[in-house]
Amino acid sequence: MSPSRQKIYVLTILLIGVLLFPLIFAYRPAPVSRPAPSEKDRATPETTGAAFSPEWKKYWQRFFMSPDRDDRDRPGPRSPFEIGEPRANIGFGRLLSDGEVLDWLEAHDAEPRAFFMHAPGGFNGTHRLYEDEDTSMEEVLAEARAETIQAFESSLDGHLIRLHRFAERYTGEEVAANEDLEESARSLLHLRSAFTAARDGAEQGAPLIYSVEVAGEVPVLGQLQEDQTTGEFHANLADPAAGTVQRTVNPFAEHDPYLDPFVQDMDVEDVYQEIKELGAYAPEVSMTDLQGTDLQKGE
Repeated sequence: MSPSRQKIYVLTILLIGVLLFPLIFAYRPAPVSRPAPSEKDRATPETTGAAFSPEWKKYWQRFFMSPDRDDRDRPGPRSPFEIGEPRANIGFGRLLSDGEVLDWLEAHDAEPRAFFMHAPGGFNGTHRLYEDEDTSMEEVLAEARAETIQAFESSLDGHLIRLHRFAERYTGEEVAANEDLEESARSLLHLRSAFTAARDGAEQGAPLIYSVEVAGEVPVLGQLQEDQTTGEFHANLADPAAGTVQRTVNPFAEHDPYLDPFVQDMDVEDVYQEIKELGAYAPEVSMTDLQGTDLQKGE
């Protein structure tokens, strides 16, 4: 073969490869039924939290007010507040209503920089302030609650996709015959109930805040350390050298996941039927959105 013909041949092969590459990933064969795991591979109550696999238990650990404020998973917006300003973390050891938080802030002449929250349903989250505007304390607290409600509204909408995906992938017979699939199915419904309880509680004014990060003058923050002897709160002041402030203890960190007693009492057939019916209301999503969503434990 001459060099010119060889070059044309190679270019033709490369062109075909480029054209076929997207099609390879656009077409995915339908999942096949998997046999039930052996006793050796089966998860135990110690590893699942009695009713939850590790995959699902992570949802109970935290929530965030909006994607832009998820400061652990991605860089958040630059804070306009003064870098290195004196701060303290205040822990109340219980949940306070918005009115109680407002009264405390005004009584101690402190400005909030973050609210640490625990919502009904067992979720922990953070609302961090990034805007330095002339807004009242009432407006700041109202925004935190509004974004909490929106976070759980979005979670409920997204959860419908998981329900739809589960019902699409597994049959009722497969779920009934596989203890791990049944556990995942119940976890899906428990999680939906928890999201609903969190949203409804936030809408109805349930207390949400157990800790606040505040800023203030050094004498003001120093007075907080003295005032904490009353036992109504605990204060951690920022380390001037490191510029960081240690969080106070989250009294809800080790609470068990939310369990819906109605879901607990449902037969496995009813559990699957409920998932199938709810999944029918899932919003339209592309195949790309669904790729990687795998509810089979251990994968």
